[in-house]
Amino acid sequence: GLAWPICYAPALIDLLNLLAQRRIVSFRWLTTWEHDAPRVFAPAVGLELGSWVAAEDDGSRTGWWKLNAILDHVGEDSDMFIWTDDDMRDTRMKLAERQAIDMLPHRALTICPDPRRGLTPQQFDVILTAIEEVAWT
Repeated sequence: GLAWPICYAPALIDLLNLLAQRRIVSFRWLTTWEHDAPRVFAPAVGLELGSWVAAEDDGSRTGWWKLNAILDHVGEDSDMFIWTDDDMRDTRMKLAERQAIDMLPHRALTICPDPRRGLTPQQFDVILTAIEEVAWT
């Protein structure tokens, strides 16, 4: 189990699990939880990882490791990606990194949830709408 309490929305976990089961999208999990994400966090909140690909900072490259992981995988499955990350608010994301995202030839939806609240229902609605639009084009 978790060594400390964590707040999460069971409805959000259910929706993520449904999306993963239906294979509507492919997931990349970039987290500072690193190995504890699939081993400890996911089971504690009921997140079924399925084919989710976990990535972590291996220290082998310069720049922000999460952006490097995104750049490595963008375009594998579609011409669009959705990135939710409260670290985008962080000062560690340099202007050049923000510009790299903006200049990608792919459509990108970036959502930076408040780290104290996580994804809101409104933000998740934006994500679902974007997925629906891509599914019908």
